Amino acid sequence: MTPGGRTPGFRVVSSERPFTGRLLTVRVDRIADADGREGSREVVEHPGAVAALVVDREGRIALFEQWRHAVGGRLLEVPAGKYDVDGEPVTGTLRRELAEELGISTVLVPDAAGVLSALGLIASEERRDSVRSFVCPLGEAGELPAEGEAELRYRGQSFELTVPLHGDVAEAFHRAHEERYGYADRQREIELVAVRTADVRPGPEFGLPPGGSVRADGPCRLDLDGSTCWLPRGWVGVRDGATLRLRKA
Repeated sequence: MTPGGRTPGFRVVSSERPFTGRLLTVRVDRIADADGREGSREVVEHPGAVAALVVDREGRIALFEQWRHAVGGRLLEVPAGKYDVDGEPVTGTLRRELAEELGISTVLVPDAAGVLSALGLIASEERRDSVRSFVCPLGEAGELPAEGEAELRYRGQSFELTVPLHGDVAEAFHRAHEERYGYADRQREIELVAVRTADVRPGPEFGLPPGGSVRADGPCRLDLDGSTCWLPRGWVGVRDGATLRLRKA
């Protein structure tokens, strides 16, 4: 059956493969319709491929220059590669191809890779932020905290700039205003809108116990505590301690 439940209009009478290459195979199917009329169709068989659109934090897309013999020149392409490793998952092929394009020859896999996000929450610092509103002239605000940030503006403005509290706060605001808007009016009254402070406490110290020694040659799957790792063909995995090092052979 074809998509939609329709009966195919042709049946395959015979097939042959006149060409089998390293990457592609050409298959010729002899087909016949419902009335017995025959014809042939040429099919190119390919193992399949994957491609990744890699975008950095600034919105730039990673393109790589590749020589393509068919066009007799170099083309700019997204990182891509073909399925040529039996049993390799799609994500494994993508990582392998991307590592090759970027020239990455070593990959570090923490022993606790499956729970790193949870460990990050445990080990991160404890932070409590507070905001106090003033909306008064800076000179009448009284003593301000030694650390934190102040939201300031010239009297009559409806927008604020944030400057650090340490040092000369008024001069820091003038400089910030001049950098942002191209001028500063040091004779104009400054209004303090709000003060932001934070109480930060360091997280607890802890260490990960070392795992057992591991050495493996790809392609294979490594079962770690809480996660699995795919080792592509041509890569070697060695663990001595809490980190698994994958290196391209």
